[in-house]
Amino acid sequence: HVSMGKHEAIVPTFDPAGTTSFADYQKALAAAGFGVVEDDVYDATCPQGIVSAIDQTAGQKIDYGKSVTVTVSKGPEPIPIVYYTGKNGADAQAALAAAGFNVTVTQDYSDSVPAGAVISQSRTSGTGVKGDSITLDVSKGQQLFAVPDVRGKKTDVAKQLLAAQGFKWSVLAAPFGPGDVYDQSPEPGTMKPKGTTVTLYVV
Repeated sequence: HVSMGKHEAIVPTFDPAGTTSFADYQKALAAAGFGVVEDDVYDATCPQGIVSAIDQTAGQKIDYGKSVTVTVSKGPEPIPIVYYTGKNGADAQAALAAAGFNVTVTQDYSDSVPAGAVISQSRTSGTGVKGDSITLDVSKGQQLFAVPDVRGKKTDVAKQLLAAQGFKWSVLAAPFGPGDVYDQSPEPGTMKPKGTTVTLYVV
């Protein structure tokens, strides 16, 4: 009796471009007489459940019955999405970008959120994957408007002009005067948010 040595079999091939499913390749290995060791790894470029690599050379003969380690993609690694609303916008942008997200920043005026802080975030919880887009809307602070010049106006006219532009007023009037505004505070042209009280000095 002449020994033929160990029986060998050919390692099945798989598509390196990433189209061979682990289920199909496992069947091919079993049919060829090989054992299978599954090694699941995150892979940003290979879809979930697809064979990305093996520890043998496909198409080569190896010992029959040997186990082949198959690297199987779990898809892109999930990245936790952190909620940054109310936090510093530059810090939020840097942290999200460092985590792997594509960050877009928009800016809006806000009466309640300080300048530079995040007003809102397009995705606020759960997980994403590298390359996902997240938009941060960052506050420019309160919008400021020029205080109108109401000096020389009658008190009622001054009040109407201020109200039309969103300002409040208080009146300090001399008794028995004709009711003309001779000065105001803040001064005309001062940039203030709507709702600011303008003091009218009336004679």
